[in-house]
Amino acid sequence: MSIRIVPQDQLENNEKSSTVDVIPPLLFTNLKSLYSSRAERLRQLAADHELSDYLNFAAVMVEAQQKVLHDNPLRVDLTDVLAQAQQNNRLPLDASVFPRDAHWHTLLHALIDELMPAANGQVLTTLENLKKMPEQEWETLADSLLAHQFNDEDNDKAPFI
Repeated sequence: MSIRIVPQDQLENNEKSSTVDVIPPLLFTNLKSLYSSRAERLRQLAADHELSDYLNFAAVMVEAQQKVLHDNPLRVDLTDVLAQAQQNNRLPLDASVFPRDAHWHTLLHALIDELMPAANGQVLTTLENLKKMPEQEWETLADSLLAHQFNDEDNDKAPFI
């Protein structure tokens, strides 16, 4: 038995086509269950684990990401981007050439606001520092992270960026 994923518009038009030798450049996940199942899995891993505090923090962060996504949906049509990437034989969302939309600033602001009320210690300090930081510095940090350039003074901010 085989499973074939068919685009919604093709289903609506009841078109049939072969997918032999065709691999989609990007597979979209079901965002309704992605974050909740990820948080659940992190909590399962945290049970009796020496890094349970970190894994539970990651679960809280994932749940916050779900809320932020729900409240601030990203509405981008990637059709042209994917077609261009395929024509130029590039990765579909290659960070070295794919322009970041400023919407990620809205998402980061919302994530910080969502996490701050329950945060304490170093996490709270990091969130406060990120909140005060100009968005251009966020861009600089993001550029560094995407270029695999890591430095000690920004390690605490990396999980949020």
